[in-house]
Amino acid sequence: MDILVNNAGIAAKRQGMPFTNHAKPDWVPVLEVNVVGVFVVSREVGLQMMERRTGTIVNISSVSGVTAFQTDSGYSASKVAVINFSRVMAKDLAPDVRVNCVSPGMVFTPFYRAQYEAAAQKNPEVAEMTAEEFFDQKAKALIPMGQGQQPRDIANAVAFLASDLASNVTGQTLNVDGGWRCSDDRPRSQRNLQ
Repeated sequence: MDILVNNAGIAAKRQGMPFTNHAKPDWVPVLEVNVVGVFVVSREVGLQMMERRTGTIVNISSVSGVTAFQTDSGYSASKVAVINFSRVMAKDLAPDVRVNCVSPGMVFTPFYRAQYEAAAQKNPEVAEMTAEEFFDQKAKALIPMGQGQQPRDIANAVAFLASDLASNVTGQTLNVDGGWRCSDDRPRSQRNLQ
């Protein structure tokens, strides 16, 4: 195997804040899939890559791994763990195997639709919108580029990190988030654009 992309991920079935509203059963499956899953697959493939002295691993994290999202504390914790574990892997597998991470921002997927449905159950204003309208409104408010990301944006970042164009890149996290990470937490409309 030349390239491994760890892209499996789940969120807690119960969302909400503060984290004290969650119990251990809310966290365990999220950590098992999002962190332990990356470890198990990467260990097996990494051993093969080390033996062959070539390969690249790209782990998918999330903007929630670099920005603390209170609505799903277990998910945020798992995704920052993926970022840090990617750095550990990069050191352990160097110089022959490269390991990097991609942190997507807001991507409209079935995963995001589930978050919308959870929000709609709690907020009547959200329930009046379609999932797409809610996504667009949230993206315009939070992301400097004013739009969410498309799956192809993430795929392009993975393709770059897996290619020879990134032959000297390892241990890095590439945020594909329309600038969300570089902005503060206030909505765009409330920021001072000096």
